[in-house]
Amino acid sequence: MRVPHIDAISRSLARFTERLIKPVTRLTFVKVCMTVIAAAAASMLPGRAFALKLEAGPRKSRGTKGLHDLVEVTGPDPSLNVKRAVNAMGGMGRFVKKGDIVLVKPNMAWDRTPEQAGNTDPDVVGALVELCYEAGAKKVKVFDGPCNEEKRVYAASGIADAAKLKGADVFF
Repeated sequence: MRVPHIDAISRSLARFTERLIKPVTRLTFVKVCMTVIAAAAASMLPGRAFALKLEAGPRKSRGTKGLHDLVEVTGPDPSLNVKRAVNAMGGMGRFVKKGDIVLVKPNMAWDRTPEQAGNTDPDVVGALVELCYEAGAKKVKVFDGPCNEEKRVYAASGIADAAKLKGADVFF
């Protein structure tokens, strides 16, 4: 038994889907590819494209208690840069509460010296450990899983010495 209005709906749906599903033209394909490439390229831009410079002044971020979610600080002293950046984000107290046990996980993967810049700068790690203790951390631990032999990496990078100097536990 055929129902006339069901046939009409069926024909109407078929015409609608034909308009939605069109063959992809070469031009459409190129446009989509260029959009994807542009988005990928934009995501690889330096932090400046998406970060607020420290000189920009205080700005409330949506949903956070700090001044910024992301900041850019430049200068010759890595330790001072870390302290300025953390302060611009509302201070280490925003992230570390009194009595916390904190893990600082730097990039310490390669058997390279600080001058070779294969790992996180040891002064950055030392500054982070210091800021964590100032914020009331009970204990700060530093750890990474290196690609090269652990003892050589920890020694050559200078991170283990910098962290221990500031009072952190360093372990493999």
